[in-house]
Amino acid sequence: MDSRKRAFALALAVVTILVSAVPAQAQQKTKDFLYSKKLYGALSLGASIWFFTEAHASRKDANDAYEQYRTATSAQTAGDLYNESKSDDTRAAIMLGLGLGTLAYSVHLFLSDEGEELPPPEKKANLVELKGIGVAVNGDLKTRGVRLNLNKAF
Repeated sequence: MDSRKRAFALALAVVTILVSAVPAQAQQKTKDFLYSKKLYGALSLGASIWFFTEAHASRKDANDAYEQYRTATSAQTAGDLYNESKSDDTRAAIMLGLGLGTLAYSVHLFLSDEGEELPPPEKKANLVELKGIGVAVNGDLKTRGVRLNLNKAF
């Protein structure tokens, strides 16, 4: 599969994701579009489709290189084709694993019952805390510097 077909498959997957995710969010009237589980599920599903197409293309390239390896006439060419076949086969296995992982994550996001939105990230008061002393780093816009606060928990 050449690069134009891969780019077309990726563009098609992105368009499919956007077409399926945006109207669903407009109908549900959620608080924030970027925290939607359906959006991340659709993005994950699109990524898994892309990983599966890359795995298929790599497997096909590995098979072609192996067939050329079997009919090679010189030892140098045979060694190069064998290494190419091996690396393409490894890439196919990695892409297949990534595709399965992202597919499982998208199914989890689509089927989970914990609510429609992802939970907000936890905000920590201190960047680092060691033996009861907390270190917080804040930006100071007036002085255009960085402020370092040390907090002692009693």
